[in-house]
Amino acid sequence: MTSTKEFAESAFKFTHNPLGIIGLFIVLLYGFASLVIIFSNQLNVEQRWPLILFLVIFPVAILISFLILVIFHHSKLYGPTDFRDDGSFIKLASPEEQKRRNNDTENKINTTNITTDLRKNTTTHGIMFSKANMKTIILNEELILREIENETNLFIKRNVKFAIDDNNFFLDGVMENNREFVLIEAKFTRISPESKIFENVLVRRIENFIQKASNVSSYLKNKNIIANSIIFAVATEKDVSETVMSNINNKINSSSIKILLKFYNIKKLQEKFGV
Repeated sequence: MTSTKEFAESAFKFTHNPLGIIGLFIVLLYGFASLVIIFSNQLNVEQRWPLILFLVIFPVAILISFLILVIFHHSKLYGPTDFRDDGSFIKLASPEEQKRRNNDTENKINTTNITTDLRKNTTTHGIMFSKANMKTIILNEELILREIENETNLFIKRNVKFAIDDNNFFLDGVMENNREFVLIEAKFTRISPESKIFENVLVRRIENFIQKASNVSSYLKNKNIIANSIIFAVATEKDVSETVMSNINNKINSSSIKILLKFYNIKKLQEKFGV
């Protein structure tokens, strides 16, 4: 009776996540097949052969299936109890979600109203981005995150998704500093800092990020986690002047959350990291 109870308790522990359920199923199935062979003395050779083949082939099939799960669907193998309390609700975006996010960004860029009036020989401010340019943008934004890591000596978790109600909020990075989460947005732009629209475009992006970060901050607050600081980092092909930096800071209104603006020259970052 005691051994049966212990077995039931052990089996119940396996049911806490999909990986445990798969393991429990494999153990039980393999155990029953072995018992059939051991205690079924009335089976003839022809009847035993299918069971023997099953015992031989089954582990190989399980190994192949397990490799496929680990490589392509690893994020689905764990339950909420497998994560720490302060991070169980933070989900790393899957490769499919990251690809979809990048495609959405690309579609938004490609559908932006950027036109060239050849008759007037004037071009509106903006740039159309191809898939090759999208890869460049993603790489450059990764360089920004690396530089922030170097400056702070802290690890940044990339492509973090917060599932809040029916909405998913994607952040470029989240950094933990003294038990406080810092929300990070990294942006690369080809708009020249000397352009008249640079300040307005950047301020609009910063305000959008502040709104998104405020939603995430409120959500984390309900989880007893502090996230009142954000970093908005932007890289340009030319140095941003102190005057432009000051103008952008003055135009930003954020009383509920602390914001740190960082400006980088992308050419210097590429040279530093050997890109």
